[in-house]
Amino acid sequence: MNNIGRSSTASAYSAVKHIEKYDFWSVYANKLGFLTSVNENDIYIRTSPADRTFQVSSALLTGMDPSEASKTFPVITQPSPIDNITPSYSCPNANNVRNAYQSVPAWTDHLQANADLKARLDATLGTAGLSDWASWCVFLQELMQNFELFRSGKETFKMRFFVGHDGTMIRVASALGLGILAPLRWPALGSEIVMEVWKVKGSNFVRVLHEGTPVSSLEWVTLDEFIQLLASQIPPDIFAACNSS
Repeated sequence: MNNIGRSSTASAYSAVKHIEKYDFWSVYANKLGFLTSVNENDIYIRTSPADRTFQVSSALLTGMDPSEASKTFPVITQPSPIDNITPSYSCPNANNVRNAYQSVPAWTDHLQANADLKARLDATLGTAGLSDWASWCVFLQELMQNFELFRSGKETFKMRFFVGHDGTMIRVASALGLGILAPLRWPALGSEIVMEVWKVKGSNFVRVLHEGTPVSSLEWVTLDEFIQLLASQIPPDIFAACNSS
């Protein structure tokens, strides 16, 4: 999973092309031989509805294979009202939980102390009057279903690549427990979380890398354990959980 951050289209495009050519492709194709070509049978790409995620997916493809610049490649997305990469779906109960946390003096004092800074940022970014949003990360459910598909032997892709945003990345990182090991920093342009599945002597293991470094607590866990970790972060009935009082 990759975060495109906020940058100009040209700089983001160039940065991702460089990353995919010299980092990703050099490892998974040149070194490991896991990927042999850029083709839609092996590679699945999903983005948010934002234009810049489509542009970055294009940079991803041409970084791995420059000839893709003159070709078409399927990129999957979801309609904005239900997209789970940048969740805009209604989740009143999650908002209630957030509001409860943000009503404590430590938070209200923080807001008051930084009111001038927030006003300047709102004026610069055009975010004045916009409410914060909160949600359970429904995207985790999609990830879990992908790993379950692999476990069942029905996965047809070698790689699933998701182009998301900083808000998505921080939720996934938190759900995986990365903040337990060290304080999480807000994801920067080009941030990535890689989840690999390795088969060793007939058993499947998952290795998670954050910003290119193996996560010590998730460096070698069974596929079943990893699926259970994702499942533990997802309410059994998300719709009911979002709308319960």
